[in-house]
Formats: sequence, C-alpha cells, structure tokens
Amino acid sequence: LRMSYNQFAGSVEVIKAVGTHMVLTFCTPQTELYSVVMSRDKELPKAELRGVNRMLEHRGLQRFSVRETCKDAASYYIPNIMIISLLAIVVMKFS
Repeated sequence: LRMSYNQFAGSVEVIKAVGTHMVLTFCTPQTELYSVVMSRDKELPKAELRGVNRMLEHRGLQRFSVRETCKDAASYYIPNIMIISLLAIVVMKFS
C-alpha cells in the first residue's frame, strides 16, 4: 500500500470542539478553505450535521463538495491503539 503525501502550508482553525465531534477549517496561502468534521462515533446524527452546516454557512463558508472518508476506521484502530498502549505501560513498569 503506497500512500501519497502532500505538504500542507497554511493555518488550521478549530471551529468547534465538543464531546462527540470537532470541526476544523484549513486555510491555504491561496485562500482555499477546507473544513473537516471528525466524529468519535461511526456516524454523526443528522441533527448535528445540520448544525455544523448552519454554523459554516453563518461564517460564510459554502458547501461545494461533501465526502465521507474513513467511515468505521476507528473501530479498526482503537483496539490496536489500546494494545500498544497496554504494552507500553507494561514495558515501562518492568524497565
């Protein structure tokens, strides 16, 4: 698996951060804006998404393209992260 990498140059603003999700807006020097909604759960309730859309529109950010990526990825990574964390704790304790 080969993944491409692009360097990001610009700024990131945390628009919203609550217990269930957060919204980040990336701004490049060419004034391109990208907003990302990251959820702790597999799916964010539609009411929450509508609220995020209203908030972005209120800030003058229009929707041009919506993409859903990495859906259900957390359920794959969280057990692995927990195992790695547990191993790190065990190694530190016995070192």
